[in-house]
Amino acid sequence: MFNMNPWIQLSIDYANQRSSLDDLFKVYPTIPDGIRELDEKLWKNIEGSFKKKDNAELIENLVKLNLFPIKDSYVAYLKRDKKASERNPQTIARLVGRLYEMGLDTIYARCSEPKETNRQIGPLFISTLVKQLLFTDMKLINLIIDILEKSEVPLKQGEILALAEKHPAYMDCIELQKVQVPLSAVARCLTKYSGGSKPVFGVYFEGRDKKSQKRFFLKTKDIPEVKNIPESSLHPYFYRFVETSSSIISDKRIKKESFDLII
Repeated sequence: MFNMNPWIQLSIDYANQRSSLDDLFKVYPTIPDGIRELDEKLWKNIEGSFKKKDNAELIENLVKLNLFPIKDSYVAYLKRDKKASERNPQTIARLVGRLYEMGLDTIYARCSEPKETNRQIGPLFISTLVKQLLFTDMKLINLIIDILEKSEVPLKQGEILALAEKHPAYMDCIELQKVQVPLSAVARCLTKYSGGSKPVFGVYFEGRDKKSQKRFFLKTKDIPEVKNIPESSLHPYFYRFVETSSSIISDKRIKKESFDLII
């Protein structure tokens, strides 16, 4: 007989029997933000580039905005590699062709659109933990997330607090600058430029030195070119680590065989 994950079963039951959407809105009140304000000087530069049809300059100015007026998969690359437009004239021609068809008014409207509500989810979850559980310390919040993730049954606030006090990392939270985020959603290595949870939590992976038993945390940015990190795939790489006693990033590099990775 197939055994369903208890959290999935709870989610299904909740959706079928209770006001799940109304309750979710209390955690994720996805209310659209106001329109974005554009830098006046930058917008004047965009207008000038558009009117004189300077394609390279137009793209160069538009990628400086928080929101590009066209949803295109290649724009993110152009934002990070400023010289990419020189090497990819066909891509630039394709983009500016659409921009000229849109016109300046539409470009302005697109660039000033409010942030999409689905991009507010990560910070809203943290805000809920702070408001409902009265935790204001990010390190303690991460500890609470750990407890919630590992629990097989729903927990009340008092039960969460009691478990937190018994948790081995509870006292360490006072000293550590960063702690592991064991959310199942981020229990993998996030790529350098992706993953909405990364800027919210600051994703680290916890390790423990086999000899000294000291804990340390691997920063995802120190993991070269890895998109997913099943433990079996980690051995070829070397990592910087953080000594929790001093919270200082060490230049020392250690081999995979010398520590246990905790995910």
